[in-house]
Amino acid sequence: MIPRLSLVFRLLISAVPLVVVAWLGTSKPLAAADFEIAAGDWPPFYGETLEAQGVGAQLTRAVFARMGHEVTHRIYPFKRVIARVSAAAVLAADCVWDTPERRQISYLSEEPLMVHDLVVLRRRDAGWSFETMTDLSSKRVAVILGFDYGARLLRNPGIYWSLSPDLPSSIRQVKADRVDFLIDAREVLEYALATEFQMERDELVIEHRTVFERRACYVAFNRTLTGETMAKAFSETLREMKADGSYDRIWTQAVQSLEGLEGLAGARE
Repeated sequence: MIPRLSLVFRLLISAVPLVVVAWLGTSKPLAAADFEIAAGDWPPFYGETLEAQGVGAQLTRAVFARMGHEVTHRIYPFKRVIARVSAAAVLAADCVWDTPERRQISYLSEEPLMVHDLVVLRRRDAGWSFETMTDLSSKRVAVILGFDYGARLLRNPGIYWSLSPDLPSSIRQVKADRVDFLIDAREVLEYALATEFQMERDELVIEHRTVFERRACYVAFNRTLTGETMAKAFSETLREMKADGSYDRIWTQAVQSLEGLEGLAGARE
């Protein structure tokens, strides 16, 4: 009896790696899990009051759905989004820009979810414009806590930084001339001027210059075995959806209620 039990035990142990590989290689066992994705409040891409929580949230959920998973988005202040994924309190953070620091605390998807142009918002009567980074020296800029503005801007020693909790507060600072300008994605500012700040549209102007690099945003997965596996699967699925046209179809459907915002067409490139 003992040798037979020993044989059974050895067979069970030898089967464990196969079970683990099967669990990692298929979405079926995880499909019932309610994964949480963190995202910053960034209309029209992410927001609690937006249709289906925004265009970006719909894209991400569609990719996970094709993978066989169901995810829930939670909207946080920008400074908490990275902290949540770093602590593995969520599976991933949505639409994160690639920086060395973020690569240390997460697995970034290989395929970008969206691409954005950074632009400047200033008062129309400000009496200045810019062509180079040097032209922004000695100016006051509103910056949102936790938002990544890129190395070229951060290296400009002549810019005066004014911390702001969110984009609406930053726009109000520009309007009141407490700061000279703010920086954000073109689509986000166009949406803000078409909705919440429609009355201020004539007072403010958006300027785009190539001195700002185009920024791709990725989905940042926590640094766990599940996070690493899901990051690879997410990238493969996203590439497939871009190739077969389903990504574009989901995008078009998501922005139907936002027609007139031409910048939204560029964010999916």
